[in-house]
Amino acid sequence: MSKTYRKIKYLVEGPHGSRDERYLYIEYLNSIDYVNVYDDTGTHLFTFLETEFDMGSALAVAFTNFNDERMETVLNKEWDMVVGREADAPTIVGSTFSLDLGSLAPVEVQVIAVEGDEVVVKYLSSSNNRIERFNIDDFFYLSGLKLKEE
Repeated sequence: MSKTYRKIKYLVEGPHGSRDERYLYIEYLNSIDYVNVYDDTGTHLFTFLETEFDMGSALAVAFTNFNDERMETVLNKEWDMVVGREADAPTIVGSTFSLDLGSLAPVEVQVIAVEGDEVVVKYLSSSNNRIERFNIDDFFYLSGLKLKEE
């Protein structure tokens, strides 16, 4: 497998307003079009697959043209659910919930994404990997979660 390695310098704020240099290390796996990004401590930050409009392209747009037409507004509810309002606030993506859908027993689902005002879940007991979308408010009601007040 052919690999290409690159690094790029960036600045972080140091003590007393000074600037410290840091590096991102990028590993391109050419034969399978994967890109791995590491910080200068060797910590793996993320991986993305190079496609027509991949994560790298999205990051380039996000960091250089905040008003690009591909940049979407994020609702507060969506932000809270995906990222969390505070550093220690849990997110729901990847979490498992029991939904009361009115059947004899609650249904176990795992949240796989939050997109706009919808929560995308995968049914855990489904043999065909059933995926369903719920309005955020409906999902909170069915799962028994409480939304933070604005």
